[in-house]
Amino acid sequence: MLVGLVFRDSDGHVRLAIGLQHQGIVNPYLAELLAFRDAISFVASRSLSHVIVEGDSEVVVNQVRHGILEDSVGGSVLRECLQILSSFSACIEFRAVPRSANSAAHRVARKALLLSPVELESFDFLGVASVESFWGPG
Repeated sequence: MLVGLVFRDSDGHVRLAIGLQHQGIVNPYLAELLAFRDAISFVASRSLSHVIVEGDSEVVVNQVRHGILEDSVGGSVLRECLQILSSFSACIEFRAVPRSANSAAHRVARKALLLSPVELESFDFLGVASVESFWGPG
């Protein structure tokens, strides 16, 4: 399953769009959790602060926001999210948004779908070459 991550600056302008492929994932709930994990990992790797992470799954947003662990299909991914969050200090806010407000991330995922599997495997983050120009050295 493909997921799209969109990073915006404080003015709401898109600074980076990333499409990621998770092989063998067909569960939308798990895909949303993986997208949150990927976003949190990216934030941690770049030492970013004052970040808002939005998703259109209110269940996932609440689980990550409140640290609600379950033995569900996504329990291990949720534990990873919480572990990453506890490993660095940043002001991260999690928001549930309507699917219509999350259209940029869905467009990024659809665009990534047009690339061949080889191209996707070659890049963990599509557009990573532009990260430095937007966020500065990490």
